[in-house]
Amino acid sequence: MRVILLLINAVIILGLQTKASGVDKSLIVISNLSKEPVSVVVYEPYTDFANQYTPTYKDILSASQKEYEINLYRATFIRISINAFNLELIAEPSDKINITVDGLDLAISIGGTKQELNSYYNFKYRANGGTKFYDVIDLIQNDWELDRTIHSLELEFKKSGAWVDSLLYIGKISESSYVLTKYEIESTLAGEMIKAYQDRYPRKSSDTNDKFLSWLTNRVDPFSPFFSSSLRTGYILSYLQAISERNDKFIRHSDATTYSPEDTYIVLAPENLKEYLWGISLYWSSHFAPLEYDHCDYFRRYKLNYPTSPFNSVLNEKIKCGNSNKVSGTAIFLSTREMSFFDAIRTFIGKRLLIDIWASWCAPCKMEFSNYDSLYFETLSKHKINQLYISIDDQNRSEAWKKDIEKFHLVGYHLLADNTLIESIKDIIFNGNEVIIPRYILLDENGRIISDDFHRPSNPKFKVELERLFKQ
Repeated sequence: MRVILLLINAVIILGLQTKASGVDKSLIVISNLSKEPVSVVVYEPYTDFANQYTPTYKDILSASQKEYEINLYRATFIRISINAFNLELIAEPSDKINITVDGLDLAISIGGTKQELNSYYNFKYRANGGTKFYDVIDLIQNDWELDRTIHSLELEFKKSGAWVDSLLYIGKISESSYVLTKYEIESTLAGEMIKAYQDRYPRKSSDTNDKFLSWLTNRVDPFSPFFSSSLRTGYILSYLQAISERNDKFIRHSDATTYSPEDTYIVLAPENLKEYLWGISLYWSSHFAPLEYDHCDYFRRYKLNYPTSPFNSVLNEKIKCGNSNKVSGTAIFLSTREMSFFDAIRTFIGKRLLIDIWASWCAPCKMEFSNYDSLYFETLSKHKINQLYISIDDQNRSEAWKKDIEKFHLVGYHLLADNTLIESIKDIIFNGNEVIIPRYILLDENGRIISDDFHRPSNPKFKVELERLFKQ
């Protein structure tokens, strides 16, 4: 197994300034002492909104020193890639960026004026010396023990997200942010692993290869803004999130653990990025966690600061402020008492039932709650369907469970599943496999399961299928 050890020393020094046609130029100096090629990608994140950006690629050959002058109209992001290992830096006009790649040891040292800013963001990539993707690739090709390879990758994914575990432990991020961030990190790393693997062995094809690539592909969120050859808006939001969650000076909510999305732009962001980055943060926060924050208040403050921003028209459509589509009704709590799945639904025999299996730590579950408006419950009422929420939270998290029910105004019947009920759900709904949520189960009046994996409420097919099944 070949082990590549690199030393990356990225030093950013403000002050060097050259002029061309009124545009400030930034100088990138590459000193590559290793035998590996270095790729430098410069992104201009101002050409489009909620879409891909067109990057400028600079490929530096091994064992060489080169200088590149790059025209920057305003601050942007630079990705340095060495041997499938990525380092992201922020650069502004007139910056001088020195990058040295050595063949001694894998470590990252960032100095210069932006040392603190760039260290915050790249913290996630430095866990235990970084992720050595090519080591795992060579292991695959040398002995092809697929289970062992996948186990090695699982450990690498876990190490790469260790910094998020620490933030949760010391109460610096909420549990919903923790789950979403871990999910994004794994999705990002899996996407990078696929690219590294295909670059290294482009013509390799076998049953084992296909299974391995299939496993990796399943780890990549198809809706994730990270899995792209170009920079996307979510990538910038991740940058800001990493900064905010590692800084002790942010204003907290009353629960002392949750940070407001607007906090992510205030500290350390370059001045000429604020309008763009806050707009991006609001867009993705309202998309991924529509009920977590008062986005209408944040949007109002955004418009006061940036009344002419092109984001305003987009955010007007995204953040529906002032609508009266609120739901009336109550949450009814049921007792489990070591019941099975069929015991749980016995109360509803004679009525149609939609079961929502969720948990207070499940970010995708909470994303679906934004669809539980008056029109949603009118649809259920029209087809005489009752709603039962079954949470798989630990019993010692009952307060968090109840708090979320109140917070998201979850009208209907509620159960906090104990181990007996969870095991029964696992056997009946998931064929003995692990419980994956969110999950929706539709039953008829006789308690028979019509679908054990019904469409999510956010899916347009949800309403269409109910109309088809229960024509009146």
